[in-house]
Amino acid sequence: MSFEQAQSADKVGFLHGLWHGLIIIFAWAASLFFDDIAIYAIYNNGGWYDFGFVLGVGGLSFSSGLFNRSET
Repeated sequence: MSFEQAQSADKVGFLHGLWHGLIIIFAWAASLFFDDIAIYAIYNNGGWYDFGFVLGVGGLSFSSGLFNRSET
């Protein structure tokens, strides 16, 4: 998506940011092979998208820590 197309696209918010944060590993892997896939939406509405994105990425790392706990 070009910059001009991104400016005219509908803005995405919190839920899209959360989803993009949760699928960051898959989006990153796909972005290595496809030029039209990115891990972050440039046509977002600002702080709420960023907050959702960080929660999504943080939730992913938190959940992986739950499965990695060792019993002592």
